[in-house]
Amino acid sequence: MCPTVVVTGPVFDAEFLSGGAPPLLMEDLGTLASSLKIGAFHPDSHDAGTYTESTTTTPWTDGTTTLRIWQHSNGNPQDAIVGVSAASEPLDLKYYSNKRSTVQILHSATNAPAFEFRNPPKFQGGNRRDAHYETEEVLDSYFYHPNTGPFISTRLIQRFGVSNPSPGYVGRVAAAFRTGRFNINDGITGNDNNDNGITFGTGKYGDLESTIAAILLDPDARTPVLDADPTHGSVREPLLKVLHFLRSMEYSHSSDQFLILTSLHSRIGEMAYDQKSVFSFFLPEYGAPGPVSSAGLVSPEAFAFDTPPVVHLMKGLFSLIKFGMTNCDGGFGRGRSRCYAWAEGDYRHTMGRLTYGPLRRNNPEQMVGELDVLLTGGRLSSESRAVILDALDDDRFKDDDDDGDVDDGKLRLAQQLFAASPEFHSAHNLIRLNDNDESREHSGPAREPSAPYKVIVHIFMVGGADTFNLLVPHSGCSAAAGGTDLHEEYRLMRGNVALSKGSLHTIDASSSKQPCDTFGIHPRLPLLRELYDGDEAAFFANAGGMKKLSAKHDYRSNHGGFGLFGHGFQARVQTVNGGRGDLFGTGVLGRLADALSDDGYLTATLSTGGSGTASKASIVRGNPYSDTKTSSMGGTFGPTPFDPTPSVRSMRTIIDSMNDATDPLRSGMFGESWSAAMTKSLDDNDYFFELLNTVHPTTKFPTGTKLGSDLRFVSQMVKVRRERGVERDIFSINIGNFDSHSDTFSTHDSFFGQMNDALGAFRKEMTA
Repeated sequence: MCPTVVVTGPVFDAEFLSGGAPPLLMEDLGTLASSLKIGAFHPDSHDAGTYTESTTTTPWTDGTTTLRIWQHSNGNPQDAIVGVSAASEPLDLKYYSNKRSTVQILHSATNAPAFEFRNPPKFQGGNRRDAHYETEEVLDSYFYHPNTGPFISTRLIQRFGVSNPSPGYVGRVAAAFRTGRFNINDGITGNDNNDNGITFGTGKYGDLESTIAAILLDPDARTPVLDADPTHGSVREPLLKVLHFLRSMEYSHSSDQFLILTSLHSRIGEMAYDQKSVFSFFLPEYGAPGPVSSAGLVSPEAFAFDTPPVVHLMKGLFSLIKFGMTNCDGGFGRGRSRCYAWAEGDYRHTMGRLTYGPLRRNNPEQMVGELDVLLTGGRLSSESRAVILDALDDDRFKDDDDDGDVDDGKLRLAQQLFAASPEFHSAHNLIRLNDNDESREHSGPAREPSAPYKVIVHIFMVGGADTFNLLVPHSGCSAAAGGTDLHEEYRLMRGNVALSKGSLHTIDASSSKQPCDTFGIHPRLPLLRELYDGDEAAFFANAGGMKKLSAKHDYRSNHGGFGLFGHGFQARVQTVNGGRGDLFGTGVLGRLADALSDDGYLTATLSTGGSGTASKASIVRGNPYSDTKTSSMGGTFGPTPFDPTPSVRSMRTIIDSMNDATDPLRSGMFGESWSAAMTKSLDDNDYFFELLNTVHPTTKFPTGTKLGSDLRFVSQMVKVRRERGVERDIFSINIGNFDSHSDTFSTHDSFFGQMNDALGAFRKEMTA
């Protein structure tokens, strides 16, 4: 491919425009005019004073062609306008820009012009032109809007370790974004002279060099004392924790292998270049249940706190430490068929392994100190340090050869305990309670169920399903709707995404108060017609996010301050019912479960949403002080044994003691959120794994779809309801992403087809 450049310059030079001789013979003005190729608007169409006709040079005429020249007020020759007409029709002017645009093809070796041709203009109609101008204006209004700087600054700060930045921090970063410059002394109290520090940025609006410099060098990002603020910091992203461990512990791959991390997004909720939505892996407005949401704060990375990603992250790190990069015991690597035959520390068949060794191997305390610097940034609490050192003082790791060296097994155990510590998973200081009575509870069945069992299974269609094509007005509409044919209205309004009558599964709605006697169901959902005809299904029409007709000036007041146009806001409206959640950010199904618990029913809620879905578990989140048992579990990577071959028999007890309850007034909220989530996740995983091994569905569920796996899991949970001690179950399942733009037919055909198959199997299993 040859390099090209576009060269622009005037056709007639400044001397000619000012009254000098034309570059061609006077008697050949037609040839002269043919050099003008780019049209121009009439000079009078511009603002007054922009163009002035040159009376000293024009009109030129040779008896056949006449030229008139209007010079631009900026004096630039190529901005001049030349009028050309036949000498016999001097008023019939055609206007041209005095501009020549040439494309030069350069020699690949010398970059000298080797060939050139005229750069042809591209003509477009007025409508397209205006659309282009209006789009540019809209983009400019977004880009230069006064809220753009603070908005982008907040989002970027969140990605660099501070989930809830202070207004001052946001303001300083936004100023760097707006001015395009940041001085290293900016924001330092008492320093008004910014000429002595390093300055970043080009001085242009929106400069990201200055913005990132402001984020990383601001006092709010660098002051160690802020680690003691319970609200400062963040939960760390799953992928960054994996990469951090690989780098700090000096991962090295085998000579014939390279690093492959398999199905990481499905396992831990995040993988580079595997984002399932344009809205990132985490919702920026998401707050973890517990102290974070109770304080009205957010913790976007806690979006991955469902049981499966938490458990699989821990399994992967433990396996990496003990067996190297394999799939043994849930490792991140590719398959190895004989994991059962390998002992911990046997790396002969691995794709790679951690090669870190302590600088001083003769002292466990020094080893823990090194790991503290490398893995927890020197923030390991005294309680965690004591737990780790106590675990290392195990007879299994005694120094058999009396050389004073730390046994390799001790190093592996220490690495595992660091990976399980809340300090590794959060970015602030932690202070545990001294009262041993405040250890975390490990719940079980409260009593034997006695009331009849009932269950709700809620399926949330993430991304906004096109339900106008799920239930369609079909026929028999005119009389009931006052003469309006609703199907024709549907067809006209929907245009090329409307479904034809012949493709729909029809149902009889004549006994209802709906405006049509017959409705149609999407062609990929025949099961719904079967259920409807058998009085097993009902449709709630005319239900959506809009409470009332609204315009720009009143839609916020009409809808409680929640936006109607963002996926995240709309998901929150649907899951927490327009923001009606109380102090704890409860959801619709969570409040329903709390009401059932208050009435004395043994109630449980469970979300199989998984990481990276819009509704998350917030819809089943209830009051944390209620008796409702809340869990999150997925079907695709369901419960599997955690650490089946522990390095020490008391591994789970040690992990639990490292993640005991923290001081609610002085300790970091994000570490507390992680500890609570991990402890509960490990408990639920072990409990459900043992329980579900006792029951197996008799129906074959669809394989390869999340909904099929989730409904299979739900069917198992229903069958062991008595063992779980439950009288009322509420399950929330997600399917999607339905966020289709130009591919609405294929998207909905696929997802509705998955729903039809999975619901059919679930119905069969529940009625077996």
